[in-house]
Parts: sequence; structure tokens; C-alpha cells
Amino acid sequence: MKKKLFLGMLASFALFSCGGSDDDPKVEETQVPIYFSSQVNIREKSRATDAGFESNDQIGVYITKWNGSTQTSLKSSGNYVDNKLYTYSSSGFSASPLAYYPEDGSKIDVYAYYPYSELSSSTNVSFTVKPDQSTQSGYTKSDLMTSTVSGRSTSTSAIPLTFNHALAKVIINLDSKTVPAGTKSITLENIYTSCNYNLSSGECSTKGSKSQIVLKADGTNRFIGVLPPQTFNSGQLLATISINGEPYTWKPTSNVSFASNTETEYTLEFENGDAVAFTATINPWGKPKINEVVPTEMQEKIKDYMPIYNGSTPPNVMGTYLCSPNYMIHSSIPGETNDDYDFADRLFRFSNQNFTNNTLDYDSKQGADGQSSGKGYFISGSGDNFTVFFNTTGTSYGISIKMATVISGTKTSQGIKNYRYAFLMLEKGPDPENKLVEVGTFRIFKDENELASNSTWTNTRSLDWGTGQSIYSANK
Repeated sequence: MKKKLFLGMLASFALFSCGGSDDDPKVEETQVPIYFSSQVNIREKSRATDAGFESNDQIGVYITKWNGSTQTSLKSSGNYVDNKLYTYSSSGFSASPLAYYPEDGSKIDVYAYYPYSELSSSTNVSFTVKPDQSTQSGYTKSDLMTSTVSGRSTSTSAIPLTFNHALAKVIINLDSKTVPAGTKSITLENIYTSCNYNLSSGECSTKGSKSQIVLKADGTNRFIGVLPPQTFNSGQLLATISINGEPYTWKPTSNVSFASNTETEYTLEFENGDAVAFTATINPWGKPKINEVVPTEMQEKIKDYMPIYNGSTPPNVMGTYLCSPNYMIHSSIPGETNDDYDFADRLFRFSNQNFTNNTLDYDSKQGADGQSSGKGYFISGSGDNFTVFFNTTGTSYGISIKMATVISGTKTSQGIKNYRYAFLMLEKGPDPENKLVEVGTFRIFKDENELASNSTWTNTRSLDWGTGQSIYSANK
């Protein structure tokens, strides 16, 4: 006889926000200080790009003053404010001594960059990435970011700055089916590591001689790094992959371009000791990526049972949906079959979708006590196809756990067609009695009618909730 089971889920992410403060010395009432709040247009694990800036992070700020209703251009020097140092605290960015809005009420334009440097020219911001980016510090300090705000009038509120990446990000995946086993590292060869950035035009030009960049490991077969925008000609050595001290080489057979504020991801296939083929995907840098939530190895396991839609232009999925009947189509847990349980219906909704950062809020109800919610979950996709992905952490049976959840489908006027839901166990604490499923195992579900239909969210709706153990449990 089938057992009725509910799915429990835990909430996790919260979005970053901050504001300015006003604790400066007394000044004339006509003088209004200029403060900044900030956010970084990215979701990734690095110093100024995870939940925002950290205390004592420093930015440089240039400000131009309008001439009546006429906007003025940013000059290399001699602007209303030149390269003023602003330092971050929990209340936002502030400077000492303060900078003030024009007393005549003129509008201003703001040009900001991170990290701060003692510059002599706004049109010639000299920057060099770290040659060793294998550490978190080396990787993070290689990230030149800029922000521009136009036409701001005098205000006591902090000016919001949204920072974007001025340089290029590269990701190199080593094909797990063909790469030799062993400890790995990757060094980019023949790369320009220095550049000049123009805050006015947004142009970045390489300079100096070519050098090397050691990439940061981001998993077993995934490596990341930051470099100035540049084009690499075919036939030259671009990367050396060291595996157990043995060098393997990659010489692209076509030109490779690294563009500003973009993320280029390569997957290398190996044959007879060298990388012989590669595929490439180019995305805006700053959009959330499923690799940052679900390990590539686990993606490979689940994609035979559900699609994963990449891309930075997902559809509008805001609404409430009902999965009924809720059917398990695959379990990687040894000895468990699709018909072992009769899972309860599931009501869920997406709200507050942010089409710039590709995030949304999520709520679900299932089982007698199965309610969960979270903010800032990630969504990718294009056209009508989408994938929502997020991590949750918590405890079950007193055991700490970390899970990944993936939801995919095609948005239609009737609901979500080909709806799929995957639960993956990423980590767990000591479990001597094997109460929970093993790390690396997963279950995948669908609506048996192939449509999670449009529905209405309510706290009192009567559904076939069912009873039973947690989805995390290994016991039938």
C-alpha cells in the first residue's frame, strides 16, 4: 500500500539593502551632504558581490555639476568633485571631509568605481588584475566595478549606486567524461592583465605586456577568473591545465573574445592529453547561475529527468499554481521506486519577480505542516521556459542539512506545462542511524497531468495534504 507523504522545505535567502546616515558636523543649512547607498548587480560568492559591500570597502567618486538645464561632460580633472574617497559602513558610503550638493541647486552626475585608487584622471583609470586569483582575496580584488547616476537633485536621501563589472569573467569547465583524474589547476597564458578604463565612455583598453593568470577552483572541474576585455587569436596557447603536476594545453582553433561585463563559460573536452574541443556560452555577468547553487556533477545527474533552462531573459512566472496529483518520477535512493509513496498535492506561488537581478520570492504549502517561504530565489531561462533554483539549510531529526531545489517548466496561460521539481541533498551532519537520505541523492517530481495549473493562494484552502515523514527521511 502506498504511503502518504508530505514535503517540508526551509527558507533561506534575503536580499541586500542599505541606506545613508547623517552624523556630520554642523554646517550651513544650505549645505546638504552627499551620501551613497549601493548594491552590486550580481549574485556570486565574492567580497563585494555576495550580499553587498563589506565594512571599510572603498570607492572613488567623480561628480560633475550641471550648467542650468545643460548636462556637462566628465573631464579628466577639474570636475565639481574629483576622485573623492568614500568608505562603506553599515549605514552606506560616506566621506571625510564631506562633499556637498551645489548651493545653487544645480543637478549633479555621479561616476563611481571600485576599488578606490589614487587616480590623476577620470578618463584613465589604471587597473591590474591579480596574477594569482586562486585565492578568494586574489579573485575578488581583480573585480573592477563602476556605477553612473545622472541628473540628481539636492536631497537628504542617499543616492543609490548600482555597480556593474567593467572587466570580463571567464569560466572553464573540464569535461568530467574525458578529463584525466587527479588534482587540477588552470593557468591562463598570454593574457593582458592591465588596462585603462574611461569612466566617461565606459571603454576599457589593455596595456603593458602579456602575462599569466592562475584561476580559482570553483568545484572539482570548474575554474573562474577575471581579466581585462580582450581578443585572443586562434592557434596560440591560452591555458595550461595541470593535473597531478602533468601539463595539458588548450590552443583554441578559433578566435576567443572576452567582453566587458560578460561571463564566458567554456567546457573543454580532452583527447590524448590535450583539450581538443570546446563549447562556449556567453552571458551577462551579474545574472545568477545555477552552477552557483547546484553542483555541476549533480546537474548532470538530474538533467536526464528534467530540463534546466539557462539564459538571462526568463518569462514572467508570478502567480499561484497547484500540482495535483503530485507524482515522483525518479529517485536515486537505492531500493526506492516511484510507487513507494503517494505524495500530497502541492500549492506554491512566485511573487515579486525582479527582471534586473533575476530573482523572485517563493511560498509553498504541502502536508499537514509543510509550509515554507523565501526571498531572493534565482530564476533563469528564455522565452517561455524557465528554471528556479535555490539552496535551503536547516535541521531534520536534529541533523543539520543543506539542500538544493530546482523547479523547471514552460509558462502558459493555463499554468506551468511540463512542471518538474527536484530535491537534492547537498550536505548533512553526523547521521549514525541513517535517518536521512545520503548526500548526493535526489528525488524528482511532476504533475501527473503534465500541468501545474493556475490556482489561488489561500491560508484556509482544503487540500489532500496527507500525513507522513519528511522528504529528507531515508525510511519508508
